[in-house]
Amino acid sequence: MTDTDSPWKEILEHYFEPFMALFFPEAREMVQEAISSRFGNVPEDIACEIDRFESRDILKVLLRQAIVCSDLTVFRKAIKEAMC
Repeated sequence: MTDTDSPWKEILEHYFEPFMALFFPEAREMVQEAISSRFGNVPEDIACEIDRFESRDILKVLLRQAIVCSDLTVFRKAIKEAMC
């Protein structure tokens, strides 16, 4: 039997993260822009956490939180909840 899955698995392993980086920067940038607009500079820990998310749905939730949260402590709490 011929192994037809291995090439696809190898492609996914090598190119999935670069693909995601191209596909999601706008969503990540929007979250960071909302935080920057509300609170000034985006703290590095928050920027790093935002960059780790690959789900568009989670990034949408974080964008809403960035718009309505009262402060960065509340936003950090939203990030932790999104990680669960």
